[in-house]
Amino acid sequence: MQSHTRRACLKIFSAVSATMLLTGCEFDINRYFYPATTKAFAACLESAKKQATVQDGTAREYCSSKHSMLVGASMSGEGNYWRAPAGLRFVGRVDNNSSEFVITSYTIYISRKDRPEIFRQTFSNEWIEPGRRSNFMIYDLKLENVRDLNIQSGSFNWGIESVRGLRIYL
Repeated sequence: MQSHTRRACLKIFSAVSATMLLTGCEFDINRYFYPATTKAFAACLESAKKQATVQDGTAREYCSSKHSMLVGASMSGEGNYWRAPAGLRFVGRVDNNSSEFVITSYTIYISRKDRPEIFRQTFSNEWIEPGRRSNFMIYDLKLENVRDLNIQSGSFNWGIESVRGLRIYL
């Protein structure tokens, strides 16, 4: 019984391998055995470099979105409104407090205490290693009557809503 199972698995593996070879498709083993890890991300970048069809930034963005996943990484930070000559901005920094994840994107939410509206901004194409931080700035706040907001009174809440990243695999 076991030899039949082995032969069947070998036939299936051989058929899939031959099909991929004939069609020119490269099997990304790292994606299946090391999902959402820096190892799978690095293999994706290496594959993109071999193809030389896209720029490094495009390949990095693609591999990051393909391999990162929602993670329970611990992040903290500081943020505040800043009234610049060109308009009201929200600026701050986020810290990666995790010891096992590289953060590749995160979403900030801002809400006013006097209105039930929420503004969200996602920062993609990030690479925040454990113990590191990243600065952010939101230029175009889409909150109603944002000019009337008293930025000194603490009339807002903000936080980190979701975090995507890669588990470090060495």
